[in-house]
Amino acid sequence: MPLQAKGLVNDEALLLTSRLNSELVRLGVFRVVERARVDELLKEMGFQQSGACDEDKCVAQVGKLLGVQYIVGGEIGRIGQAYALEVRMINVSSGRVIRATSDTYHGPIEGMLEIMKNVALKLIGRKVQSVTVTHKKEAPTYSEPKSKTVGLEADALPFATGGYNGSIWYGQNKLRLRGHVVKINTPGIFLRDGFEKDSLSVYGFNIEYFVEDNFKGFWIGSGIQYWKGSVGHFAETARGKYEYIRMPIGGGYVWKFFPNLYLNCWGGFYLFVLGDKEILVGNRTAFIDDVVPIVSVAVGWHF
Repeated sequence: MPLQAKGLVNDEALLLTSRLNSELVRLGVFRVVERARVDELLKEMGFQQSGACDEDKCVAQVGKLLGVQYIVGGEIGRIGQAYALEVRMINVSSGRVIRATSDTYHGPIEGMLEIMKNVALKLIGRKVQSVTVTHKKEAPTYSEPKSKTVGLEADALPFATGGYNGSIWYGQNKLRLRGHVVKINTPGIFLRDGFEKDSLSVYGFNIEYFVEDNFKGFWIGSGIQYWKGSVGHFAETARGKYEYIRMPIGGGYVWKFFPNLYLNCWGGFYLFVLGDKEILVGNRTAFIDDVVPIVSVAVGWHF
């Protein structure tokens, strides 16, 4: 029998009735009469609306006319987002209810399609399975990528040598303009011919382009830097001073750990542009390399 609708559209109740019939057929315990045949009989009996025959005696009478042993009927009602389901299986010959089940469900009505599986299991006396109702997922919302922002960044390498590093940058769309100050003490293993204690300061300005929005992922960049420092030699007491300009060319990858906190792994080359190519240290001469490679890791935050 069609489930009587209370507080919801009759077509919805008919759809849930069809799902219950399908589940009973799938379980293979009963031979289920086609719903069209039931509707035709109800019409002949003068019940134009499926829900008009909702008393157990009426339901049993319909079952006798159909020539079936058992007949299922019941109601489904809705209050807000809560659904109450009452389903009964009636022995047609005695008119007695032999099984009854009631279920309450909170959520969108499409979840009731899954609930009908348990109703069918209860009606045949089987153990009820756990049912996971899949709700319609709402489209995820994402915060709009920042088109303009200001950030701060500190590089690990200078600190590892006893120096310091600080950058402040302004970003718009995928471009970042970054100014930085560096104090670094070059480790002796990178110096040749007995030169040592190379201490330098770098003042620079870079332009960097990010492939992705929100200043993350791969980037490439270049700029201009002013290097000023002094270097010694183990056999000399005097130190030599130098000044020159280099052009950095490099790139890296930014990982975002939180919306604004990031790790920047980068590498590149510093190309000599102009300035002191030779440094006089006492009676010895140090020569400036045309290309200086570098790799490092920086931590940053943008607002």
